[in-house]
Amino acid sequence: MNKNLIQWVGITLLVAIASGLLGWFIFISKKQGEVDMTIEGRGFTTGIPTGGEVGSMRENFVTFFTDSFSDYRTDEETSANGTSTPEEPRFWQVSQIPGTGLASLVKIASGTPSTVLRFVERPSGNVFEVPAGGGSPHRLTNTLIPRVYEALWLDADSLVIRHADDDGITMLTFVADMQSASSSEGVGELVGAYLEDDVRAVATHPAGKEPALFYLATNAQGTFGILSKGNGTDPKRLWGSPLRGWRLSWLTDATVVLSQNAAQGLAGSAYTLSLKDGSLSLLAGNESGLIVTKHPTENAFAYSTSVRGKTRLFVRIGSETTELPIATFAEKCVWGAGAKLLLYCAVPDSFPDVDLPDAWYRGETSFNDRWYVVNAAAGSAEEMLGRQETKGARVDVIDPVLDTGGERIFFTDGKTGTLWVVRI
Repeated sequence: MNKNLIQWVGITLLVAIASGLLGWFIFISKKQGEVDMTIEGRGFTTGIPTGGEVGSMRENFVTFFTDSFSDYRTDEETSANGTSTPEEPRFWQVSQIPGTGLASLVKIASGTPSTVLRFVERPSGNVFEVPAGGGSPHRLTNTLIPRVYEALWLDADSLVIRHADDDGITMLTFVADMQSASSSEGVGELVGAYLEDDVRAVATHPAGKEPALFYLATNAQGTFGILSKGNGTDPKRLWGSPLRGWRLSWLTDATVVLSQNAAQGLAGSAYTLSLKDGSLSLLAGNESGLIVTKHPTENAFAYSTSVRGKTRLFVRIGSETTELPIATFAEKCVWGAGAKLLLYCAVPDSFPDVDLPDAWYRGETSFNDRWYVVNAAAGSAEEMLGRQETKGARVDVIDPVLDTGGERIFFTDGKTGTLWVVRI
């Protein structure tokens, strides 16, 4: 065969292969971008759908407010012994106003320690405090920050607030300190500065001893992982990817978890990133609709997959993988404290016949969840709360977080945006 012809054929094959790879990369990037937009825009850019047994957020919202709020009052109640601090129930609602960023704090007054919970109201951005177990929320700040999407605490008096700009779409990231009021009757304020980057996700240092941020910022080249001090200064770029669709959680002092946004039919991967040297290690990969929840200290993680309309939940301990007898998204689960490998999961009563988790992220469908405790080592699960303890509340659990003492799980009801507590 002619030498020039052989070279021409080789070049043609290389161009064809490269074109195919480029087309696949563009498809993946587009798909991840669509999922990223639906996740970030949840609650701001998605309209309220109607109709369907569990698919109408409007109907669920109205029904919940009508039927359930009378059962979960947060105003102070007088107990049999005449005090105004009732015993904390297993399951209770913090406030009837949508909120975010729930965190516990131990206070000492007159030598007696007590636990209070601090949170941020979504409509106003005001910080409130409420006694553990319920009571009248006490406002701590009066700095108007409307359309709050997310709040994360750096320590007891500083936090990160993510909120929508005036256009209702652009997300802004405000790093603030709580300034106390000048008098006991007054209300404090939030003072701080905005991060300049186009921030897509933020995590705060889990220990809280050294306030620090790790956040994902995007530009025309893709996504970058940036580590900074708690006030956003001294940023250091540790990681980068041409894809935009990433989720983030801060696991230990020097490790964060990065995972691709989940979508049915799209193979995703999850990694751990070392904050010491920027090295990346694969946790799980090539799974459709992959969502991962890593144990903070043990070599174990839970993950869920969604394939052709079926959602499954697994745990991997070391190299052993076990499918659990419950079906839910791994992000509805949180690991218990210590090395017992107990996993607490909110499990939907049923799954609608739609693409999941996509439709859930877009707010087109919601769930009625029940709490289960999973013995990961044994691969068993049992219901954690009875109907009497939950009073039949129909909640769709999102963003569950274990408090620093390992005693409570904080979560948001995706239907109403209100904050709830499960006492372990």
